[in-house]
Amino acid sequence: MLTLDGQSGFSLNDKDMVIIKKSELSARFLKIQKTGFYKVLREKLKEWQRDLD
Repeated sequence: MLTLDGQSGFSLNDKDMVIIKKSELSARFLKIQKTGFYKVLREKLKEWQRDLD
């Protein structure tokens, strides 16, 4: 199973090849606030629960 960026996975067979190479493009990332994964997950679950009520 190959999963990229947490998206849907792809099944791989025994003889499949995965080729990884450096892109000619670059990206910059900005972190605006300190928010942990579990804090974001809790907030999203609360929103989801409110939508169900």
